Amino acid sequence: MANRDISVLQLHQGYNIKPIDVADLAEQVIKALPPEKFSTTTLFVTGKPKPGEKESCAERTIYLELPKKYLRGLRLRALYELFNIFRKDRFDVVICNRFKPTSLMVWLHWLIGRPKCLSVVHILSDYRPFMRRLMVRLIAHKWHFVAVSESVRQGLFDLNCGFNEHNVTVIENAIDSEQMLSLLYPADVSRKTLDLPTAKTIVGTIGRLDKRKGHIDLIRGFAKIHQQFPDVLIAIIGEGKERKTLETEIASLGLSEKVFLLGNVDGAARYVKAFDIWIMPSHSEGLPLALMEAMTAKLPILTTSIPSMDYIVRPAGGMCFEVQNPDDLAKVLSDCLKLTPEQRAELGEQSFKYLQAQFSLQRYRNEYLSLIERLLNDR
Repeated sequence: MANRDISVLQLHQGYNIKPIDVADLAEQVIKALPPEKFSTTTLFVTGKPKPGEKESCAERTIYLELPKKYLRGLRLRALYELFNIFRKDRFDVVICNRFKPTSLMVWLHWLIGRPKCLSVVHILSDYRPFMRRLMVRLIAHKWHFVAVSESVRQGLFDLNCGFNEHNVTVIENAIDSEQMLSLLYPADVSRKTLDLPTAKTIVGTIGRLDKRKGHIDLIRGFAKIHQQFPDVLIAIIGEGKERKTLETEIASLGLSEKVFLLGNVDGAARYVKAFDIWIMPSHSEGLPLALMEAMTAKLPILTTSIPSMDYIVRPAGGMCFEVQNPDDLAKVLSDCLKLTPEQRAELGEQSFKYLQAQFSLQRYRNEYLSLIERLLNDR
């Protein structure tokens, strides 16, 4: 294999290149592959960039631009388009980002008998349904999976459907903390852009408005202590199907002037310094990049005690509360708010130093390169 180009394809469901390069880990995989040895292609089944939006750093990018409806049901149109591409291009390795690209590649692999396939697993719920576990059992002997944290890998093992020590590798997410820090907007600029008051203490988070993110627990927990902290506000960046539920809860608890749903914000991570405290009440996560971005901003970190965050947050000087427990959230948030600004700044510095030591991009790139080379040598 060393005497010719090795062709690697990254398969994505939809266009999702992030405006901030250091936070786009799929792009970092491409950068891990020496161009003198590897040729790289990125393929998006749906979507394409608008004028001015970033494109992949791969040598070649393919946009199928299929409507999302073609990714439901049998997905015959998507499979047909991909089959035609695979007939013309002999890829040596395909990296499937999340479940839908994996399921498409499973069918293609049965049809064409190649190439080496690698699937990235962020959340366990992707593989809990019975038919998906059956799929894993059928492909486990010839497929490889990357779990984004040790807790995700252990959760895959617990499904007892073919995931094992030989076909699952942990490669934890990473971030270029120094570069990310240089890209963050100052606190005053961020608050002005987000229309947040400058003289308040703001507890914030970034995430899709989804039940799994636990925003309703944050709202209910804050309701228990907001009268003790009249100058504290909650700000949530993100959009999703839970907006109406959250708006109703905010109104019913009398928090309309205290909790703000800011919607989607382009390049949201760059505004994280608008917050004084970062809080993440998720019910489940892989290893969230949003958490790392908050650590880059040198904020004190509060999260649920789910394994995929607890093992990072506590050693980094952060605080954890029980999942789906507004009372415990209220207690931990109250403890943090009682700290002086200087004490909170010390916690933020501690989390930043831990991030630098444990989650470097170079480590991430090296581990992906090593894994891909190992798969190619495994006949």
